[in-house]
Amino acid sequence: MVKHTKVVRKTRLRKVCHQEEWNGYDEFLTNNFDITAEEVAFFTQEEIYGLVEDNFNLPKLVG
Repeated sequence: MVKHTKVVRKTRLRKVCHQEEWNGYDEFLTNNFDITAEEVAFFTQEEIYGLVEDNFNLPKLVG
């Protein structure tokens, strides 16, 4: 008879709230406690915009 054990992992997360006049309000979850909130918001926004541009055929806005 095999006895199964349940492995429980607890992950600490940090919620970063970022607000800009032109972009509105964003909330991000991260497990990186070594960088500032501004860096988390910048990196996450750049990553999201890159994914949107790569996956959708959107024209580039000029101006």
